[in-house]
Amino acid sequence: MAIEDSAAVALLPELLMIELTIHNPSGLFWYVSITVAGAILGSLIPFLIARKLGREWVQRKMPPRQFTRIHAWFEHNEMMAVTVPSILPPPVPFKLFVLVAGLFEMTWLHFVAAMAVGRYIRYLLEAWLGLIFGPEVLRYGLHHPLFLLLAAILLALGAYFYGRRKARRLAEPGGRTMADTSSTSGRR
Repeated sequence: MAIEDSAAVALLPELLMIELTIHNPSGLFWYVSITVAGAILGSLIPFLIARKLGREWVQRKMPPRQFTRIHAWFEHNEMMAVTVPSILPPPVPFKLFVLVAGLFEMTWLHFVAAMAVGRYIRYLLEAWLGLIFGPEVLRYGLHHPLFLLLAAILLALGAYFYGRRKARRLAEPGGRTMADTSSTSGRR
């Protein structure tokens, strides 16, 4: 389900993951890991297609204004451009970020790492909520998706601002941040 969800059709594999976790709490990390692995494998399909087909194909698949916004954000921080949207639940158009990552030739290792971090955060949180609240969390999530979206956005923003703050603290004495040094050391 996770492969299909990430590659093409939205199936929400976390609903099955939460259900399995509720019935077998000791398997939480196993279920989360399987779902994350499926999400990564499924996302590699559009990622590699975008790398192969190039910019023109991706621009045909999304509105120009949306393409320009995603491109600008991606250029500033490619890891966060994949990690943050991978944490957010639907209706965030995550596949667009996957396509842009492939288009702008993000290395597959960086892509897999960013996906793993984001999906682990999302799926662990969902599984944990499933354990705490039981089947009620599934029913609540299906009836109140905007609340869950808001909670996920707040978590993602918190992670983003924490990362920016940490990057500033790690700035070199000469005023260059780690991001500046990585951009000059050869992107690929």
